[in-house]
Amino acid sequence: MTLLKKCCCCCCDLRAGSLAIGVISFLCIGVVQLIVAIYCLLNVEETRKKIKFENAITFGIIDPESDAAAYIFFSILLLVAIIYIIAALILIHGVRTKRRFLLLPWVFFTFLNMVMAFAGGILTLINSHGYALPIIVSLIVFAISITWIYFTCVVFSFFQALQDGDYCDTMEHYTKGENVDTEVEWNIPGCTITTPRLDIVPSTKVRDAIDVALEKLTTEKQLFLVGAGPAVLKTVSIVEIVKKRMKQLSQITHLNYKIVEEYWEPKLDGLDRLKVTREIPAIGVLLSKEPLDASTPGYQAPGLSVEELWKCDIKRTPRKPKASNYSKGNKNKDSDSYNRSNNKSGNWRMKPLDALNTASSNNSKDNQSMRSRDNVADNEIDRRLSNKTKQFKENQRTV
Repeated sequence: MTLLKKCCCCCCDLRAGSLAIGVISFLCIGVVQLIVAIYCLLNVEETRKKIKFENAITFGIIDPESDAAAYIFFSILLLVAIIYIIAALILIHGVRTKRRFLLLPWVFFTFLNMVMAFAGGILTLINSHGYALPIIVSLIVFAISITWIYFTCVVFSFFQALQDGDYCDTMEHYTKGENVDTEVEWNIPGCTITTPRLDIVPSTKVRDAIDVALEKLTTEKQLFLVGAGPAVLKTVSIVEIVKKRMKQLSQITHLNYKIVEEYWEPKLDGLDRLKVTREIPAIGVLLSKEPLDASTPGYQAPGLSVEELWKCDIKRTPRKPKASNYSKGNKNKDSDSYNRSNNKSGNWRMKPLDALNTASSNNSKDNQSMRSRDNVADNEIDRRLSNKTKQFKENQRTV
């Protein structure tokens, strides 16, 4: 059960209020008190003339008129300021990280400061001798002390709330336990138990894996590569590089999921052990020097490269180029971007770059035609709107 439910007249919760109190205490009390203590230590003679150290403060041990009393008093003030700054920083860190025991140093030193402030206010009120200024100073000290008592109640209420678990996330009561990985079953035709296997992990170096794969394939007929999670792309890259260096390698690619079970151990009594099951995508690639079953899903024939995918025969009707493109003395009438085949069917073999240029030129022509149609439509709309406005103005004049 907490002392307070909200902070600052129910305007904010206890965590936001405790964080604001930590910042205010660091700036308004710790830093200001530190500056005052340093200034008084550097100007002891001036300060001793303005402030009288009574026997009640020095307990009659030290002469109140000597400089030793001032040095001792302001040194204690400086030490308290440094400790309070550290306590305020620990409070801010404890509120941000929701660690309740980091709030207790600030509560203790704030209580100590409030006791010192009350004692100073009472002494100032006793030694006022009826003057108005010491009485006003004492009342201000009492008001500030009451305010900081309320701030202490807010921080202590947030400590109780953390103890009850109100501001804690669910997983903060658990610690990471063991991970159990289940073995993926790969049903690939032609892959047996004796087939060498190469597991690719995210920390695997591509160059080392390629060297191992080439060494295995020189002595063995098959090699099975497996990668899961972030290592899938690395596995694909290794397979492509190995196929480029060793020709006539058949390939079968299968996709699967690797099941990982994560266990979380509870920190508090009464909580159950949690189990989180994750499915991680995995890839398995079988490389073989011997021919594999071509009907198997994921089969890739040996020697297939990217260059062969670009080779395509496009049937086009031969078109005579314009006469302006050729000079009279030029005997070669073929265009540079096309190579006429010897057959009579009119087949043309197009290079990949020329195919892209032709497609881009066709797209540009289509875009120009669409723009022209849009311009015509816009002009027609503008003409109709202008006619409507003219007709409306004439009607207004006639009326």
